[in-house]
Amino acid sequence: YFSLKKVHCRLLFFLKEHFFLLLFKMEVQAKLIYHPMAPYPTMLFMALNHLKINFEASIYNHETDSKSHRKLNPQGKLPVLILPDQDLILYETLPIIEYLETLLKQRYSDVKDLMLFPADPVKRAMARMKIARLESVTMRLGLYFKVGLNGSIKGFEQAIHDMENILEDGRFFGGQRINIVDIAVYPWVDRLYYIQEFRDVIDRSDIVSTWYARASRVPSVATGKVDPLMWQITIRNQRARKHPLIWPVRELTSPKNSLAKTFS
Repeated sequence: YFSLKKVHCRLLFFLKEHFFLLLFKMEVQAKLIYHPMAPYPTMLFMALNHLKINFEASIYNHETDSKSHRKLNPQGKLPVLILPDQDLILYETLPIIEYLETLLKQRYSDVKDLMLFPADPVKRAMARMKIARLESVTMRLGLYFKVGLNGSIKGFEQAIHDMENILEDGRFFGGQRINIVDIAVYPWVDRLYYIQEFRDVIDRSDIVSTWYARASRVPSVATGKVDPLMWQITIRNQRARKHPLIWPVRELTSPKNSLAKTFS
């Protein structure tokens, strides 16, 4: 009797959880406006995949979308996440991720292992501090486009050394699993890696190159890997003073979120 009652309770709990997951699917319809060459939008793209949220991705084209896009984000920046059912238009990557994680935690009891931000306030603050410290790495891409290679490569080796110190002995910045710091840094390192001079510096660091290879194998992170050919076209556009966020192949369509299982 007690054994059957225990099984019955577990079955009710299972049905309850999955009923709310189906409800979540009906209630939350997210649309992401982003560009796969831009690091900040790629951060959000990877985070949505990691959190297993079903979403539609729309690739921004500066030639056709710039005026209408400013109605969504007055600053004209990417990414933008639209949640029509909640009448919300969100921009700024980290606050969007924090909001989505808060929403998931309020609705479900079994999402702890999906969270990118640490639950502990001290660890959360430490994660934000690490992201700020790693700006010495992430800033290099902007410098590369503004002042060229010589001005941006200077000090990069020290920046990679700082990254080694922050990683310490962990597999990821979150220890044994990725967290928000990995998501925040990876798009920049991935793009720098396809510029030979930066790649040489990264490859000389066993710690950072191992982290990069390991992170690239995480399914949600792999969704944000830059396409090398498209990235080279973007670099050429920038050097020619053309807008870098014009998708160069018209036949390509917005990628589908293939990882959305739990909340799709």
